Amino acid sequence: MALTKASDLSNSAITNYKKEAMTFAWGEEVWGQFVQWDDPIPDDGGNAASFDYLAFGELDPAITALTEDADVTPQSLADYNVTVTPAEYGNAVGRTQKAAFNARVKTQTTFGEIVGKNRTRSVDRLIRNGVLGNTLVRYATAASRATLDNATATHLPTYDFLAELVATAQDLGMEPLDGTNYASVIHPQVARELMKLTEWKSAKYYNPSDAGGDLWKGEIGMIAGIRFIANRFGKVYMSGGLPAQAATTLSAAAAAGATSIALTSSTGIAIGDYLTVGTLESGTAEQVRVMSGSGPWTIQGVGQGPSSFGLRFAHASGEAVTEATNVGCIPLIGKNSLKGVYGARTGKYGQFIVKDGLDLLNRFVYFGWYWYGGIGRVERYILRGECAITAGMLGYN
Repeated sequence: MALTKASDLSNSAITNYKKEAMTFAWGEEVWGQFVQWDDPIPDDGGNAASFDYLAFGELDPAITALTEDADVTPQSLADYNVTVTPAEYGNAVGRTQKAAFNARVKTQTTFGEIVGKNRTRSVDRLIRNGVLGNTLVRYATAASRATLDNATATHLPTYDFLAELVATAQDLGMEPLDGTNYASVIHPQVARELMKLTEWKSAKYYNPSDAGGDLWKGEIGMIAGIRFIANRFGKVYMSGGLPAQAATTLSAAAAAGATSIALTSSTGIAIGDYLTVGTLESGTAEQVRVMSGSGPWTIQGVGQGPSSFGLRFAHASGEAVTEATNVGCIPLIGKNSLKGVYGARTGKYGQFIVKDGLDLLNRFVYFGWYWYGGIGRVERYILRGECAITAGMLGYN
């Protein structure tokens, strides 16, 4: 019996191109939840270019008995300023009317969603940069970041190291954020290390009331008096620790999306290694995994789109390529650690803007965001812990 098969209806079997656009974004507005925001700056001015917040030092304990017939000797108080200098930030994309006519998605909705997520991510990154610019740092039984080694057990996150951070914060007079615990925003690869500790307590196993109220956005667990929030924009110093081999460079330029790189020297490089491409801590530094080859090497990264697993950024010939221990950052945040200001018009996370009709025929539309604001930190109330982590990572940080 003859049956009509799918292969017989090749012209009927077409692809159903869905109109819904899939965009990936996740974990916005994480760092900003720990900022002590001031009243918004009025749109019509009447303020200043910078804001100084007055802070006072502590009195020394009075542990000497008073003399009966002598007056007390007054102590002097020291004060200092925390300065916040707001600035303007923003981003935008443009779209033609023809692009809208030809698109199979509603471009206004899609572009708006992408730009909106870029807005919150960018402002959250600015807040993170303010936190991580602090000067008070503790390394896990090491003298510096560059000497942290993931092959040394005491350089990895340990309960003792976390307890040391909490004790140091208490010594400095940092007030716990919820009255009992400090907050810390960490990268998922750092969270992976912490979850190995027997003392780790997942958020689903303690009541919010035990942690000082509601769970914070992104909160995953607590240990040693620190409540942890995991987010991919928690900080990892890619290849910031002890080098695994001598640094090399790209011997040829590599385009964004490229799935292979050529190195000036491949000594010590092996399949499975994680390499950081670009100057460490630069805006275009990214980490990739070596998948195969020997020169050029096939690599895997986060790429440029949903089906791309190559490089995220373009890199010029001669850019640095480094293989070294990744270093995880564990910042402790307490009460009064961060002070923030923002414009009334823009809000805490910026203003979304759509502009059309800027040309004679109303064919061009611009989607953008604008933020006026700034972050200040109290140096003695921000403590940064750094430790080695065993894992590599894909992408940028």
